[in-house]
Amino acid sequence: MSNYFHKGSKVLVPGIGAEPQFDNLRFMRKLKTWAAAMTLTAEDSGSWVYASDATAGVLTLPDASGNEGVTYEIFIQKAQTGDTHILATAGDFFEGGLILSDADTATENMALFLADTTEDDVINLDSDAKGRLAGGMIKLVCDGTKWHVSGYLNATGTIATPFHTDES
Repeated sequence: MSNYFHKGSKVLVPGIGAEPQFDNLRFMRKLKTWAAAMTLTAEDSGSWVYASDATAGVLTLPDASGNEGVTYEIFIQKAQTGDTHILATAGDFFEGGLILSDADTATENMALFLADTTEDDVINLDSDAKGRLAGGMIKLVCDGTKWHVSGYLNATGTIATPFHTDES
């Protein structure tokens, strides 16, 4: 028997012996509404988590240990007005960076902020300058020891790093 990779749906179908039919095949991601303090689990991996309320609060990630391959995509659907934070377990640091765009200038200034991989375990979205405006996206991928982060955020004012060692 052979494995088939269906180009249209990007699905590998193992050992079925003939090319499969893919009529009405749909893959849907889990959507998780982040409207209050929430703790994600490994079972939530692959979810699109979206801040649907202006005061989404704290989003806590699971321990990195034993969760290699766990991924989340986080969308800032509504501009945040309160203390909004993404927390990794102490010692599970972020690695990677976020691009912040200064949305209130005519030239659309941008800056890349990189996490300090030896101490940053919090992403603070607690001010307009740190990217809490609507339209941002953060992708998180766990390697079993840390969280790899990439994405873009919309900010205003004197933009500043959202990475920190604690909630600000």
